[in-house]
Amino acid sequence: AVVSTQSGHYGRVYSADSLGNVTVAEINWSKNQLTTCVIHSEGSLIHGLGVVSTGLLLLSAHSRTCLLELGVTDCQVFFIGTKDRKSGIFGSCVLDSQTVLLSRPGLRLWYAHSQTGQVLKTIQLKKMLTECTLPSLNSQQQNSTLSTLLPRSGTINKVERLDDKLLLVQFGNVFIFVETVQLVVVGWVQDEATAWCTAPRTLVLLNPDNTMKQYTVAAPPTAQVEAAPGSRHTVSDSLNSTLAPQKTAPAESNSANTSPSNVGVLCNNNGYRPVSPEKLAEITDFVNSVCERPKQENRSEQENRVGQENRSEQENRIELEIRSEQQNRIELENRSEKRKKYRLRLCVDTTA
Repeated sequence: AVVSTQSGHYGRVYSADSLGNVTVAEINWSKNQLTTCVIHSEGSLIHGLGVVSTGLLLLSAHSRTCLLELGVTDCQVFFIGTKDRKSGIFGSCVLDSQTVLLSRPGLRLWYAHSQTGQVLKTIQLKKMLTECTLPSLNSQQQNSTLSTLLPRSGTINKVERLDDKLLLVQFGNVFIFVETVQLVVVGWVQDEATAWCTAPRTLVLLNPDNTMKQYTVAAPPTAQVEAAPGSRHTVSDSLNSTLAPQKTAPAESNSANTSPSNVGVLCNNNGYRPVSPEKLAEITDFVNSVCERPKQENRSEQENRVGQENRSEQENRIELEIRSEQQNRIELENRSEKRKKYRLRLCVDTTA
C-alpha cells in the first residue's frame, strides 16, 4: 500500500509503500504514457517522503532518516548526522533547497544541511512543551494541559513547515504549533483524526465521523521599530505600529471573551494579544485609509498632470495663433509695399 507521495520536477511523482520501496512515476504528456520504476528499496516501513531538489529526496523510514541522491542508473544514500537513532515513526520535512528538519528521540529536532547531511542546530522541545500553560484551541478542551499529553517515548511522529516562522509538530492525536523565532508554543489541540493536511498557519482535520475541523494560528504582531532620521515611513510601518503589542496588565478572561467569534487574534503570553471587534474594525478602517491614500495621491497627481498638459496645450495654441497673426500681418505689409512700388514704377514709365 502507498503510504506517501510527493510531486517532483518535470512531471515526476515519487511514492513510498509499506514494503519500503520508493517508486518514481514519470508522465510523458506528448505520448500520453506513464512509466514507473522502483529506484530504492529501504527494507523497512517508509512513513515520510520529501523532494529537496531535482534528484534529491528526503526519506523517513522506520529505522533511519536519510537523503537519496538519484543518479542515472542507481541511487546513493547519505546519512544525516553521525549517530543512529532507535526505530520508530520519526517525522521530517524539507524547509528549503539547503535545509531539512527531522525529529530525534527525546522530543528533539535537527536542522541539517540537505547537501552534506551535516547537523546545523538542535532544538530541545521537552522543556518548552512541559512548561506550556496555553489552553487548547478546541473550546471543549479548555481544562486540558499540554504537559500531561506528552509521549513517554519522546517520539515526534510528524513535523510540517507551515511558513517561515511556524512549525506543526504531531505525536498521536496531539498537534502543536511552534514558533521557531522565539521557540515558543503558540497553540495546540488534541483531536482524533483519520487524515489531516496543512495550509499556511492552518491545520485541517478529518474526524472519524467524516466531519472536518480547521484550526488557525494568527500571525504575531510585529514590534514597532523607530525609524532612522531621513528614512521613509512606509504603509507596513504604520500597520505594524498599530498592531504592536501593548504593555498592559493582563486582564482576566473567560471562554466567552476568548472564543473565535469575538476575538481577532489568538491570545497567549508570548506576544499575541486578543483584539476586540471594535479594535479590529478600527484597525481595518486604518488599513483601508492607508491603502486609499495612495489612490487619492495618484488621482491628485493625475489631475495636476492633466491640468498642466491642458495649460501647456492652450499656451502653445495661443502662441501659434500669435505667430500666425504676426506672419500674416508681415506678409500683408510686404504685399502692400510691393504694390506701392509697382504703381510708382508705372507712374514713372507713363510720365517718361
